[in-house]
Amino acid sequence: MKSRILVFFSMIMQVVLCNAQNFTKQFADIEVGKHILDSIKGEYCLYSCNDTVSDVLRICTWKDTLERYEVYAYFIDEKPMANWEHACRYVFVSKETGEIEVVHSDAPPMEDMWTLQTPMETRHPKAMFDFSRARIQQFPADYSAENNYAVILSGGGNKNSNWERYWNDCSAMYKTLVNAYGYRPDHIYVIMSDGTDPAEDMRFISGGYGSSPLDLDGNGTSDIQYAATKSNISYVFSELGGKLTEEDNLFVFVTDHGSISGSAVSIVLWNGVLLSPAEFSAELNKVDAGAVNIMMAQCFSGGFIPALEGQGRVISTACSASEQSFSAPNHVYDEFPYHWISAVCGFTPDGNPVDADVNDDGFVSMMEAFQYARTHDVYVSGQGEYQETPQYSSQPSNFGDRLTLRGIEVCTTTRLSNQTISSIREVEDCSIEVNNVSVKTGGRLILHYDESVLLNAGFSMEVGAELIIED
Repeated sequence: MKSRILVFFSMIMQVVLCNAQNFTKQFADIEVGKHILDSIKGEYCLYSCNDTVSDVLRICTWKDTLERYEVYAYFIDEKPMANWEHACRYVFVSKETGEIEVVHSDAPPMEDMWTLQTPMETRHPKAMFDFSRARIQQFPADYSAENNYAVILSGGGNKNSNWERYWNDCSAMYKTLVNAYGYRPDHIYVIMSDGTDPAEDMRFISGGYGSSPLDLDGNGTSDIQYAATKSNISYVFSELGGKLTEEDNLFVFVTDHGSISGSAVSIVLWNGVLLSPAEFSAELNKVDAGAVNIMMAQCFSGGFIPALEGQGRVISTACSASEQSFSAPNHVYDEFPYHWISAVCGFTPDGNPVDADVNDDGFVSMMEAFQYARTHDVYVSGQGEYQETPQYSSQPSNFGDRLTLRGIEVCTTTRLSNQTISSIREVEDCSIEVNNVSVKTGGRLILHYDESVLLNAGFSMEVGAELIIED
């Protein structure tokens, strides 16, 4: 990676020190190059500010504002593979003295006045999910998807930080819902970056910018409906709150950037607006669905679990409350959702089959999808700063074992066998089978079930023991 900076600065190694009054931009370039060689380890991206003439330079991030006078400005992304927020720095070179000031940060600039000076490595093949292979085969022919709804959210931040991989994540998720799980398109609410605005809002890894295609599944119909603003999020969840009942199922998919301040985490929306866990929870609580399934891929996503978890909810996140999430090393997707979507879809974007159905019951449950993604996520076993630890929550604890993207609750059975219970023992599952179990005096056996409880031969209770069975 260091060779890139040498190539860049070899182009400007001329007599560029200073004149009698001001240090030149070329001098500043060389000084920043020296700073990088001395202090940056591993990968990085260097940007220079296009504004070299203003007396006062103002740089805004979604967390703070930097203001400097008579300087050349540079921005260094120290973790190009990571989603924001992560380590970065702003470097200022005084036009009057040539002195360097380095400001360490964790948020990128919002203004559109930066030029990438170091080329991005070409590491991503352009494989995209081919959903011609996806068929609704594992579900009964008479099944209807009328009760399934979804929200897809990708904030973007701004066009400089809204990489094309986030659009790919959302496109793959949308295609999976429609093609593999039969969701009605009008039951899927897509909230992405600047919405339907035709302005440039997406950055390509190959260089340059474009406007996010509104058609996520290639059928010629626009699928992105809303810009990623708080008001639009509130509108969507209010509408869902007025439609969904306990007979319905809601899936929520979030990708893109996260923010952290102390231990407080947020989702980064368009224009750098931050959405807190409490705010997101308030929106989600408008919906009284029978099952709520949430998958979050942004940085610090694990920090949303305490605010969002509850009965009838399953939550999977790409990382913990204190970690960044990362792009896939070999694909134009984020790493954890790439594998999670592959698990529920049944194949990878390049067509390789995926079998995440561990118990071979014909369904990929949310627990199975999580386990598959966690096992295949290369950053789970990563080292140092390049590591993510996926998180999972299910209430009840076995709900994710029975829930799929179709909202079908797969009935599983817990077998309680060859045990003596002398205190309190609580078992919860769709069906429960009890074999050769003795409940002693003072003991209490509590069975929570959905479909059936079977007490087989060998079950006994002493005087003063309790058996509680409830659905």
